[in-house]
Amino acid sequence: MDALIYFIIASFIATTGISFVVRNALKNIAVKPDESASFQSKMFIGVAVVEALPILFIILGYNGIESSTMNSTLPAILILIVAAINAFLIRRQSKELLINHSTKEEAKPLISALEKISYALVTAIPIVGIVACLIK
Repeated sequence: MDALIYFIIASFIATTGISFVVRNALKNIAVKPDESASFQSKMFIGVAVVEALPILFIILGYNGIESSTMNSTLPAILILIVAAINAFLIRRQSKELLINHSTKEEAKPLISALEKISYALVTAIPIVGIVACLIK
């Protein structure tokens, strides 16, 4: 398998998993904002668990990048698409919760802050993949 495929797989697993964990935390915070610290702790643990496998794929990708024969344009585009879709899903979830009348007022600033943090989490592995595509 070409090395750049490993970066695509790593980006897909990381962004999809992190998006799922973050959206779940956002839902929980909207319902119980007084337990937001607990939900955020669980979210960051979930993110760490999700990122374990993509990190292994990144290592495999960098080990074989010198022998890669694939054009790097398509992998970079696929990585960008996957990251954008998952960032959009987080944005949509956050927006729905902020508009929802059943969301408690004290939860709204927490949701906004967590949404912004999640963008950095979702784009971390894809940035590594894009850099790998650029240095190939």
